Amino acid sequence: MKHKATIFFVLFFAFSAMGFHFLSVERIMLQMHSQSLHKGKRADVNADLFYQSLDGRLVTRYTEPVDQVMITNNKGEMAIYNEKDNTVYRTQSLEYSSENNLIYFFLQGKASDLGLGQIGFQLMETLFEDGLMITRWFPPSGMYHLFNFWAK
Repeated sequence: MKHKATIFFVLFFAFSAMGFHFLSVERIMLQMHSQSLHKGKRADVNADLFYQSLDGRLVTRYTEPVDQVMITNNKGEMAIYNEKDNTVYRTQSLEYSSENNLIYFFLQGKASDLGLGQIGFQLMETLFEDGLMITRWFPPSGMYHLFNFWAK
């Protein structure tokens, strides 16, 4: 019995390290609870995420702070449906591609840099503190305005 448990854990971690695309995962559902702190205020976000690998469709059903559904695909097409207002917002940009999502990078075994290099970020430095590897990245010029508040 001990050997079966050991083999299970070895296989589980091996598949995790290689990425789930080798396992032919067609669909996956995740629940997300995110907390972020900015200027002393905490923001909570809760959502259910549904990913379909065949066409790269990612459906995110947010329940907090607002009820809305966001649908993206691997072409960067995005639609956000706000249930309260009964409105739909549509846009397209490669920045919105489901292949630029943390779930995609995890499933593809690309969690080491979370795809930052793929979308144009430049690695500035790598540090090791308290057993953790910390990397610092510089955003591409088209995204710099989203991150320049850190430069203060």
